[in-house]
Amino acid sequence: MGLRLLPLFLLVAVPVAPAADPVPVAPPPRPARGLPPGIDPALADWTPRPATGPAEPWEQAIEANWVDGRFRRMDTGPFLNCTMAYPLGKGRERVYKATVVRLGEKGDAGVVFDRCTLRLAAGWTGGWLNHSDVRFGLMNTPTPAGTMAFAGPAGDPRATAPVPTAGRFRGQYVRADRVVFEYDRDGRRVWETTRLAPGRDGRPTVVVSAHSEAPVGEPADTVDPVVALTRPGPKRWGEPIVTKLERGTGDGPFAVDTLTIPTQNRFNALFFCTGLDFLPDGRVAVSTCHGDVWLVAVDETAGTCSWQRYATGLYHPLGLRVVDGKVVVLERGQLTRLHDLNADGEADFYENLCNDWHTGPGEHSYDTCLETDPEGNFYFFKTGDTDLPSGGTLIKVSKDGSKAETLCTGFRHPIGMGMSPAGILTGADQEGNWMPATRVDEYKPGGFYGDMRAHHRKDPPKTYDGPLCWIPREVDNSAGGQVWVPPGRFGPLAGLPIHLSYGRCRPFVLLRQKTAAGVTQGGVAPLDIRFLSGVCRGRFHPQDGHLYVCGLNGWQTAAKADGCLQRVRYTGKPLDVPTAMKVDGSSLRLTFGRPLEPAAATDPARYRVARWNYRWSGDYGSKRWKVSDPNAEGQDDVPVTAARLMPDGRTVELTVADLRPVMQMQVAYNLAAADRANVTGSVYLTVHSTR
Repeated sequence: MGLRLLPLFLLVAVPVAPAADPVPVAPPPRPARGLPPGIDPALADWTPRPATGPAEPWEQAIEANWVDGRFRRMDTGPFLNCTMAYPLGKGRERVYKATVVRLGEKGDAGVVFDRCTLRLAAGWTGGWLNHSDVRFGLMNTPTPAGTMAFAGPAGDPRATAPVPTAGRFRGQYVRADRVVFEYDRDGRRVWETTRLAPGRDGRPTVVVSAHSEAPVGEPADTVDPVVALTRPGPKRWGEPIVTKLERGTGDGPFAVDTLTIPTQNRFNALFFCTGLDFLPDGRVAVSTCHGDVWLVAVDETAGTCSWQRYATGLYHPLGLRVVDGKVVVLERGQLTRLHDLNADGEADFYENLCNDWHTGPGEHSYDTCLETDPEGNFYFFKTGDTDLPSGGTLIKVSKDGSKAETLCTGFRHPIGMGMSPAGILTGADQEGNWMPATRVDEYKPGGFYGDMRAHHRKDPPKTYDGPLCWIPREVDNSAGGQVWVPPGRFGPLAGLPIHLSYGRCRPFVLLRQKTAAGVTQGGVAPLDIRFLSGVCRGRFHPQDGHLYVCGLNGWQTAAKADGCLQRVRYTGKPLDVPTAMKVDGSSLRLTFGRPLEPAAATDPARYRVARWNYRWSGDYGSKRWKVSDPNAEGQDDVPVTAARLMPDGRTVELTVADLRPVMQMQVAYNLAAADRANVTGSVYLTVHSTR
C-alpha cells in the first residue's frame, strides 16, 4: 500500500483514458402526440392530464405550478449523487451514476466521480452546481457553475450501468468535508480522494487526486493518510431538531397524529418524504426525495419529535428499509446501505449494496419503492428509460446484493409497492399511456403488466396480465403503496391490505378474492382518513402497533404540504366499511365491519350498481365504455334484484342482474348499522370471474 498523488489537473482539458466495454446510450424519449395546452411534450408520459370544468385547483395544475427554486438553497452535504452533465468542446457529456464532490473551503469547486467506470470524469473551480427548478427540482440534471479544470474526452463511454472490466464500486466514506471512494480493480482495493491545492507559478487553484491501494482481502494500512480519512470524524449536522407531536382527536375509528416536520431548518433541507421504516430502538428512519435520511425519535410524554439528520446527498431516494439494523436506501441507480461507524447518529460510510442495473437520460425515470420478502430479498421498480434493458421493470436483488434480476416487465411509472407477511408482492401503476386507469396488481415472475414500451420480449405480447383491480381516476388518480395490517390490529381490518393514494392523500381497504378458477380479483373501499400530503409509503410500527405513513407533493396531488410523516391509531370505535367481497354466480357478497340493520340491508333499493370497461391502448388513459355496447361511451346501470342479510349480521348477499366479468364495477350503498347509525359509501371492484 502507498499514497499516490495523481497529476495536477490545471484549467485545461486533460485526456482521461476511456473505460473498456462501453454501455450503449438510450435515444431521447419519444414525444407524445395530441397534447392539451400547457403540457411539455417531453413530460407528457409522466404528467397526469389536467382536469377541466368543475375540478379542484390542484387537478388543473400545469408545469408552471411546479416550478420551485428552493433546492438551490439546500445544503446537500459534501457530495451529491446525481446524473451529471458537463460541457466538453461544443457538446455536453453525461455521467449517469455520478457522485459530485464539493471542494474548497468555500465549497466553490467540484469534481465528478463516475461510479460505472470508476474514474474522475470532470472537475472545475469557481462555483458549485447549477440546478433546475422544474418540478420542485426533482427533474434535475445539474451542471458545473464554475470554470472547467478538466473533462473526459468526446470518446468517453457513456455508461448507463457498471462496466464490469472497470472493477466494482464499494462505496464512499465521509469525514467532515472529505469524501473517500472505495472500489476494487484488478484484484486490488483502492481508496481515492480529491482536494483543492494551490496552483504553481500563479496558476489558478487545481484539483488534486490521491489514492492508496492494497490487495483485496488484506487489512488496510491505518496510518496511510488516505485510509485515515475513512475513520469517522465528529458530527457534521449537530444536535437534533425538536418539533411538536400533534395528536389527533380520535372522534371516529381512527386518530391521525402528525409528527411535525422541521420545515424551517438551518440546512434549508426540504422534506418531500419518500420512505420510512423503524430502527431496533424504535426510531423512525425517513428518506426525502431531495437526498436526505433523517432519524426521528418520538417522546410520547413530552409530546415532541427529535429529527436527527443522518445522511445526505443521495440521488432521489424513493424507498427505504431497515435490514439487520442498517438503513438501506433505494437511490436512482443504486441500493445504498448506510453505516454509522461511531454510533453518533450520522452515517459515515455509504456502501454500494448493488448498482447492477441501468440508469438512463430520462429526467423523470425514477427508481421507486423498496420492499423485502421473508427471505430478505429486495424489490423495486425502475421506471421510464424503456429503451434500456432495465427500463419499466420490477427488479429483484438478493439480500447480499450479489445478484440483480428482472422479475417482471411492462411498467409505466409506479410509485407504490407492498409485501405481505406471506410474501405476496403487490404494487400499483398510474393511469397514462398503456394504462387505461390506475391498476393494483399482485405480481408473479415473468408477468407483463401493460406498458408495451417496456415489454422486453422478443415477440410483443398480445395482452397483459390482469390486475387485482382497476381504480377510477376520480377515486385514485395516482396510486401509492400497500401495507398489510398485522394480526390483532385495527379491529375488523386485521390481516387485510391497505392501499394508499398519493393523488387523493387517503387510504383504502384493499379487498381480495381468490376464485375457484385460481384468479385473484378485488377492489377498494375508501377509509375516512385524510393526510397532509401524497402518501406513498406505510408501515406498522412493531412496538406501538400504529400505522406510520409518509408522503410528498409533486404531480397532481391533493397535498397541502411538501411532505408529511403521520401515524394512524385505531380507537376501537365502529368502522363502517366493507372488509371482504365475494363474487359467486349471480350474487355478490359484501361483508361490513359491524352488524347491519336488517330492514335496510335487505332492501334492494338501497343499492346502486354501475359497470363499465376501459380500453388498453397507447393513448393516455381511457374513457368509460359500456358493457352493453362496447362502442358506446358511458356506463351501464345494473339492477339489484334481491338483497339478503347473512346469519353473521354483517354480510349482505346481492343478486345482480347479468353479473359478468367487467373491468370496473361500482357498488354504492345507503344502509344503517344495527344501532341505526348511517352506513353509506361505495366500493369499486374488478370482476375477472364469477366462478
